[in-house]
Amino acid sequence: MEFILLKLVISKVRQWKWSPTFYVLHATYFLALGSIGTLILFLSPENRSNSSPRYTFVDALYMATSALTNTGLTCASIESSRYLNKFLFLVLFILGSQMLVSYMPLHVKRLKYRSMILQIKESHPQDQISSNFGINKECNYCGKLLEYNALSLLSYVLVVYFLGLQIVGFLAIEEYLRKQCKLSAKLVEERTQASSTFFAYFSAVAAFSNSGLSLLDDSMVAFRKCNSVLLTHSALMMLGNTMLAPALRFILWLLYHLSRLNNTKDGHHTMMSSCDYLLKQPRRCYTHLFPHQETMWLVGITLGVNGLQLLLLCCLQWNSEAMFGTRLSSIHKLVNATFQSIATRTTGENVVNLPQISTTLRLLYLTLMYFSIYPVFLSRQRTNVSKESDHKIPTQALKLLLRDSTLLFLALLVICTLENHNLSMDPSNFSIFNVVFETVSAYGNVGLSMGYDCTLLSTTTSNCNQVPYSFSSKWTNSSKLVLVLLMLLGRQRGLPENIDSALQMNYLSGSSQDDQKLEVLSKSSIQTPSHHISSKGSQHNEKLRKSLSVSSFETSSTHISTPPTISYICSPISFGVISHFSPSRNSVQNTQSGASIL
Repeated sequence: MEFILLKLVISKVRQWKWSPTFYVLHATYFLALGSIGTLILFLSPENRSNSSPRYTFVDALYMATSALTNTGLTCASIESSRYLNKFLFLVLFILGSQMLVSYMPLHVKRLKYRSMILQIKESHPQDQISSNFGINKECNYCGKLLEYNALSLLSYVLVVYFLGLQIVGFLAIEEYLRKQCKLSAKLVEERTQASSTFFAYFSAVAAFSNSGLSLLDDSMVAFRKCNSVLLTHSALMMLGNTMLAPALRFILWLLYHLSRLNNTKDGHHTMMSSCDYLLKQPRRCYTHLFPHQETMWLVGITLGVNGLQLLLLCCLQWNSEAMFGTRLSSIHKLVNATFQSIATRTTGENVVNLPQISTTLRLLYLTLMYFSIYPVFLSRQRTNVSKESDHKIPTQALKLLLRDSTLLFLALLVICTLENHNLSMDPSNFSIFNVVFETVSAYGNVGLSMGYDCTLLSTTTSNCNQVPYSFSSKWTNSSKLVLVLLMLLGRQRGLPENIDSALQMNYLSGSSQDDQKLEVLSKSSIQTPSHHISSKGSQHNEKLRKSLSVSSFETSSTHISTPPTISYICSPISFGVISHFSPSRNSVQNTQSGASIL
């Protein structure tokens, strides 16, 4: 009996297949890269040119995690570190950027669709009779082909967007440093021992990835009079984070209307149908692409929050020492305030002295860092196509708020316990507000810090060095490890669920409500006599048949096409797919009337 049970257990173990969730894969990715970065920083020798000491293991772990998670907190000097370390930080920025990480599931999903379509094409040659293939399979094939074309187009748009903006930002910053900000460029070369070209590229990548780290230890203070550099940074910060979804939707809307102007070619029909699908069903394809209503809501929230910060900063600190008093002109102050307002929820870079600003602004910054992920997260949850999750915004916000509050409370309790001695001996620097501010900044992956001021010590000590590092650089190693954990957990915060429609293969089982409606619609479209279709609709179906038969976004030599018997059915089906999934959902409309505007 025992032998039979043992044999049964062994057979079950052999049959069991571990299917990791998106959370597990995401955490494994960051843990692996963070470990590699930590070892490289820890094993790198000291910089003899400026007597910069080697990183301790905890500091190396802290810096690598901060760079990879795009947090931006520092516990050691970057400008005096070795050139290899600076290059490592640059690589970690790119590998940990939000856009690159979100692109990976889309690329994997696209490859799976491609494999399935090729299998169907090989198993059903072009001369096969339609009745042998089956109506349901034909519907499934057309859905896969339509979404595959949409994923292909979106993947190329993302690659061009990711590389293009960073290259344009790099060239712009380098040009400004060479012509308009010569003094700042000279200061950069003297302090960092790096060329202005490397600084320009480092800054462009850091701004777009929202990492917050700068080659200068005092962040962007040296560029407070370089309006062009600050404005370029501001644009890169927004386009890489808060305005990513609106920018992508605008690009797709623009491509759709450009393809309509040249709709006499097959490739343009493919682009038009793919853009139309992405505009009307964005959340079936990508986690950072939303419908029109949620996109406009994101734009309104972003502009409103940034405008509120700008207004309060100008009203409360216009002539204060934090805004450099009268040493800056009005236009410079306005640009500085705009930059600071945008950086609060994104990179955490600063051009003002945070300890010198009013308590009202510090409290506002603390609140915005805590809720920085909420607009995008709630938009993603609200627009999830999957019916297995609760889309109600109050429910989703309450769940995230409860989880964040509990985690931050436990982390603060542990940190205050570990820093009890410093809290007692140095109450001015180690105030509860400063500790909370640093903790929330790490968990929100923002990177703003109140810093450490040696002049606030109750007793003067010769061991205190006034350095522009983060406040947590003065914490104990145990507290730094807690902060490292918070950075990693903060990067996991707001991830899409494993049942998110953008992470699933939407046309595999046909079990979702939309797929069941698609099947019914497809059958009714097939059974419709041809003489019931208007001439205008027939022309459109013929164009759409061509767009589905030819994938102009395919780079491989293996061409994906639709068999003729399937094309006859794919034409009305895909026409019905696009119209059925449109916001109105009332009747089949001609897609040439236009996609949902933005």
